[in-house]
Amino acid sequence: MAHYGMVIDTKRCVGCNACSMACKMTNNLPDTNWWTRVLTEGGDEIDTPAGIFPDVSMRYLTVSCQHCDNPACTKVCPVGATYKDPETGVVRQDYDKCIGCRMCMAACPYTGVRSFNWDEPKYSVEHAVGDADIAPHQKHVVEKCTFCYQRLARGEVPACMDLCP
Repeated sequence: MAHYGMVIDTKRCVGCNACSMACKMTNNLPDTNWWTRVLTEGGDEIDTPAGIFPDVSMRYLTVSCQHCDNPACTKVCPVGATYKDPETGVVRQDYDKCIGCRMCMAACPYTGVRSFNWDEPKYSVEHAVGDADIAPHQKHVVEKCTFCYQRLARGEVPACMDLCP
């Protein structure tokens, strides 16, 4: 496999959130978790313009794990649950190893790209959605974008890239 990276052209992003929804569905993310989000420079809510009417502007910024070349999160994980896959360069989480210390969250320079499951994951529908080969979500673990590792293994691109118009 090759080392992967992702480039998002922020000048072309229309803020449709197709990437966010594709990620959520493909990875069967719990209701409160988002591994990919589209922010606007005007505020924390979706589609909040910057400026004061009539002089407003709307710019979008897609936020997710950057799968850093030299990730700080892997260095601070005391049990090796956060690691960089040597073949793909994807920064991954092993939920079975994670002890929930959240050191990776503190070390990550990108705010809000990881989530911690305080409780048993809750879902809007009663059955699992998305890819059958994703790791089940667990209580008391940190989660983040997996770069759709399961899709890469099948020769596909990550779901967010697949649905971006």
